[in-house]
Order: sequence, then C-alpha cells, then structure tokens
Amino acid sequence: MSILIRFTPLGCILLCLIVSGTVTLPSTVVAAASSDVERRQEIQLILDSLATDPSVESAKEQKARIRGYIDLYTRKTTLIQKEIEQLGSALGGITATEGTDSAGSNSLSGLLALKQQKELELVEARLLLMTAQDAVSLLDRYISARETKDLLFKAEPLWRLSTMGEEAPPKNQSAVTGRPREVHSTLLFLASVTLLFY
Repeated sequence: MSILIRFTPLGCILLCLIVSGTVTLPSTVVAAASSDVERRQEIQLILDSLATDPSVESAKEQKARIRGYIDLYTRKTTLIQKEIEQLGSALGGITATEGTDSAGSNSLSGLLALKQQKELELVEARLLLMTAQDAVSLLDRYISARETKDLLFKAEPLWRLSTMGEEAPPKNQSAVTGRPREVHSTLLFLASVTLLFY
C-alpha cells in the first residue's frame, strides 16, 4: 500500500532551485525539512504494516498518532501563510520607498530569499498534511473492514447466534406441555364422582 506524493508547480520550481544551488536554505529550515521527511516515512511504514493485518486497537492508535500530525501541520500551514503574506507586504513597502539604491537592493534580496524559504516550507507542510489525511482515510477503511470481519467470524459467529434462538426450545416447554394433561385428568375425576351420585 502506498500514497501518491503530490507536488504543486511551486514546489517543483523551488525544488529545482535548491538542487541547482540557486536557493540556499539555513540549517533550521534543513532540519525542519528532514523532520518532515522522517514523519512521511513513518506514515508510510504505518500503512505498510496494514499488510500484516494488525488489530483494530493497534490501527486506532496509529490513526490517533497521524491525526496529531494533521493538527500540527494544519496550524503550521496557517502560520507560514501569514508569514508569507507579511513578507509580501514588506517587499511591496521596500520597492515603493527604497527605490533601487544599494541598501534597498540588499533588503529586497534578503526578503526575497526569506520569502522563497517560507514558500518551500509551506509546500512541504501541505504535502505532509495531504499525506497524513490520505493515511487516515485508508486507516478508517481498514478499521471498518476489520471490525466487520471480527464481528462475523468471532468465537460465536453472527450467523450462528441468529439461528440459535430459532432452534433452541423454550426452557419451560415441559411445564407448558404438561399442564393440559393435568387439567384433563382433573375433569375426568370430577365427571366420575358426579356419575356416582346419579
């Protein structure tokens, strides 16, 4: 079982820039990207483990773990988007006020590089978010199928439980069948006594 890796046009462009050396990332960004890669690998290992038919409890634990990643990267994408918007506003302000002098050019270059780095972080965060969402959907389907299987093929199968009630006789059957005989004997006795007085 595998997940399709999704790339956006922006992600492909930035990836090419990094490979070519046009964009250089700081160590903090590289460390964050490495952590993202490790989480994606962890998610893939969880999905690969479904081939071993894990228990429902184990699958639910892994699902809860991945849901934690969804919450984390949902917040992260929102935060990075705000940072990119702020950098865009700052770039617009520098372009309007500084002109093309040396100081303005340096500030502009620095902000552009930072904005590119944030855009790359956003691409990576969105990629992992979508990967985690796909994984949760697959785990949901597995859990549902496994619960149905456990219900149908447990120690007392569901089909057997449904037919046992029809086949089993009632516990008080002997008492129910014996009572008419007692009433019949009593009536015969009363009839015999009545005949003696005529």
